Amino acid sequence: MNKRRFFFLLWIGVFFLQAEAKPLHLDSIKVYIPFYGNYNDWSGWNNNGQSGNSGLGFDRNGNADRAFALVDSTNFLAVPTNHTQVPTFTYMQWVKLNGRPDSLGMTVFETGDAQCRHSLRLFSKGQDSVIMRYQIPFGDGDSIVQMAGRMTTNNWHHLAVIRSKDSVYLYMDVIFNTEFPVPGVICHQGNIIHYGANLDSGQMLHGALDEIRIYSENIEPSLMLSIVQGERLGMDEIPENTIQVYPIPSAGKIHIQFETGFDEILFYTAQAQFVVRRKFYATSEQELQINFAPGHYWVELRMEGKRIGIERIVIQ
Repeated sequence: MNKRRFFFLLWIGVFFLQAEAKPLHLDSIKVYIPFYGNYNDWSGWNNNGQSGNSGLGFDRNGNADRAFALVDSTNFLAVPTNHTQVPTFTYMQWVKLNGRPDSLGMTVFETGDAQCRHSLRLFSKGQDSVIMRYQIPFGDGDSIVQMAGRMTTNNWHHLAVIRSKDSVYLYMDVIFNTEFPVPGVICHQGNIIHYGANLDSGQMLHGALDEIRIYSENIEPSLMLSIVQGERLGMDEIPENTIQVYPIPSAGKIHIQFETGFDEILFYTAQAQFVVRRKFYATSEQELQINFAPGHYWVELRMEGKRIGIERIVIQ
């Protein structure tokens, strides 16, 4: 064996030894806790959660020991924040409420220290709605980003906070969002994040948490859509399409066009619950009168039983 080949093989060996010793991180997810019977972090960054009590319960698909159930004041989840201290980030989690928040609100998460904290809390707004409030230190005071949305009790909802270079975005079930411009660097420190309680173990969340994710970048809404609605509607991916649906918003009558044709339309609620199906001979356009309650819905087009596209509508 010549010297050049020897050193080449030696370099290859060292490379694989290093790769074996330290996992390679191929994307920006820093915390991923799916609650597969425990609180382990599957991102590869070793941000395993800890709780004072065993709090595993039923997840959003009805599986036992696959979600974090919050039942008392000691049952919050503490998660390390290794490698999450960055100027851009995304926090995503599924949340179920067992009751309405009181005037102090319920904490989804809070992190930071005494001088600098940021948190996501829920406040009641009517019987079936909440105010989703994200509070961040900025400059000499706090900035508050908030939005109202329909969030029924005993049902799972997906909540997300996204920080881009100069703005904060809030999402509820993907399609409800609000933006608040916050230029500059947000204080983002501390080495632990509490889920289900603030850092003082107060303002408890009465309900459950599932599928916690933290990314070190601002996730594109299309990716969040594929994670949330793609899972619920059984899609491997959101297909590229040329669906035209108008008017949006609509008072009840909608016009649908799809250049390659379709023979079936299915409607779902914003939470991907099936509403109604319409079947007819293959066509490239249809005008429908639908008597749905005001809100956001999904329109799925099919041809010969195969999904060919999906689009969002708003009914006033």
